[in-house]
Amino acid sequence: MELAVGALGQAVPHVRKIDASPLVERIRAAVTDRGVDPDMNRFDLVFAFMTSHFGSDPGHAEGLRQLASDCIKRFADNGDRVGIASWEMDMWDWKPAVAFVAASPEARVSQVRSLLPRTPRAGSIGGHDTERSLCSLWDKLGVPAGQSDVVVVVLGTEEASMLPPGGQGNLLGADAPSYASLTRSATRHPAVRLAFESSKTDGTDAWTPRTATAFVVVPRLLAGRPAPKRGTEVQPFPPLWVRMLLWFLGVLAVLVSMGVVAKRLVGSHTPRIGNLKVGDRDWQIPVSGESCKWSVVGEGFAGGDPDRCAVADTLDGPVPPSVLVELRFDGKARTVTVAPMQGITLKKGATVCSGPMTLEPGSTTFRVTGRTVSPDPLTPEEMFVAAIKVGAS
Repeated sequence: MELAVGALGQAVPHVRKIDASPLVERIRAAVTDRGVDPDMNRFDLVFAFMTSHFGSDPGHAEGLRQLASDCIKRFADNGDRVGIASWEMDMWDWKPAVAFVAASPEARVSQVRSLLPRTPRAGSIGGHDTERSLCSLWDKLGVPAGQSDVVVVVLGTEEASMLPPGGQGNLLGADAPSYASLTRSATRHPAVRLAFESSKTDGTDAWTPRTATAFVVVPRLLAGRPAPKRGTEVQPFPPLWVRMLLWFLGVLAVLVSMGVVAKRLVGSHTPRIGNLKVGDRDWQIPVSGESCKWSVVGEGFAGGDPDRCAVADTLDGPVPPSVLVELRFDGKARTVTVAPMQGITLKKGATVCSGPMTLEPGSTTFRVTGRTVSPDPLTPEEMFVAAIKVGAS
């Protein structure tokens, strides 16, 4: 039996029966739980390896690397980015995200194989502090309080923190303020156990059943980068005559579309939307053509023109008594846009948006999320969720 050779030239233990599909399903479920389609979005995937046992148990270390590789094969696609972190009692190494641009799953794994950790931290005494390492990684990633496209996958021997042999040091603990702050901005999903088998580098011993633990952490305001469906094959480049024909048809379609739009603009002066209904408020859009706006606010708001304000429905958390969203009518374009204020994120179905969104006729319910900031610096921020039902006709 031949030995595999690692990045540093050393023999690598054999592993087999690698199957990261339970982890991939957990990633997909965690992303879907935040209202994001895992197939139509791309993410910053961060694999965080617990390395304190890498020197004493190279078979398990290789198993973690192979599980991460299998996860990349099964889930990652071009457009995703992958970063690699290493941690023990705290995070000790970080390799910035690499963008996938390869033609096959195997080639994508090759892009990051050399980045996967192969040794413990220099001078490691063992042990692992899961909560402290997560806080350090979260700070390193700089995950914003608003929406983010980061998905963290933690790989190790077990989920619970453990002091080194001899009990040196201390553990951060789940009740620490820094970890409590992280859990207010992110969701740590239950761990999954991943089975595999390993054999020593000489290949003479029996295959030994092994298990690894993995769990997923995602921001509460997760928002991926829209992209083609995962697994879509790249089509062969068409011949020159086909490209010329497609170019001609494309130009023709643009010219026809411009003619249709011009005809509509010249032939009709009727606004597409003439009436707005938000909650119990009805507003008529002016026919004279001047631009105007209305506000959707949190309960208790005391500013502005009360005739131009509607109150959002509170779903969760303390909604601040301020303007959350503006409905803006552009008299020139004769369109209505829904514009969230700074720090506010709108969600329409599976679509997440932190900028203006054009309103279409019909009834639409927007979810509004953000954070309430207390004037007392000792009071932590709290996330809130509200709903705005808009009827446009």
